[in-house]
Amino acid sequence: FLFEQWKDHMPAGYELKEASVDQPFEEDACHCHFVFTKDRMLTTEFDLVLKYQWFIGDRTPTNFVPIEGAVQE
Repeated sequence: FLFEQWKDHMPAGYELKEASVDQPFEEDACHCHFVFTKDRMLTTEFDLVLKYQWFIGDRTPTNFVPIEGAVQE
């Protein structure tokens, strides 16, 4: 799910190695985890900058929609 959701927005010079979602407890928020590896073929150094975006949805992650303006940890 996570790769399909974000595949067009992957950071340049990095490859997604692993992605997972913690199971939420009742109504708690769940966390997504991403592990990136640097593309060794690139000689230019890129800083990896991640942005937060909160989503809301059902128990099925494909029904999640972004919460407008919720971009802080």
